[in-house]
Amino acid sequence: MRVLIRIVCALVVVLAMSPLRLGAVDAATKRAMDNYVIVSFGFDVSRDGHISNIRVALYMNPSDKRELKNMLSRKEQEMGARIIASGKLKIAPQDYGKTWYRALIFDKRTRKYKDKT
Repeated sequence: MRVLIRIVCALVVVLAMSPLRLGAVDAATKRAMDNYVIVSFGFDVSRDGHISNIRVALYMNPSDKRELKNMLSRKEQEMGARIIASGKLKIAPQDYGKTWYRALIFDKRTRKYKDKT
């Protein structure tokens, strides 16, 4: 399960940070990436598509993919949980009750989540 979280987070980093698609990360790009934290949330989806039991599964530094501990305050975690809860998923019946994961990008300078993930 932890491997799945890391794969999802790595995909988010690749899509969100365009210099990674072009090649190696230089020092300026690494400094810019250090302004962000990838926050992976775990949640359950009910039969009607509503999301419940939202929790932070992982904090990750996008520049070196290092796992971070207790990066956000309780209020910032709740803000991310509200973003996750505002969505509704259409899933196959065999996937009801399984734990799903979604990653959001948190900007440490503005202390807010990025709009597009």
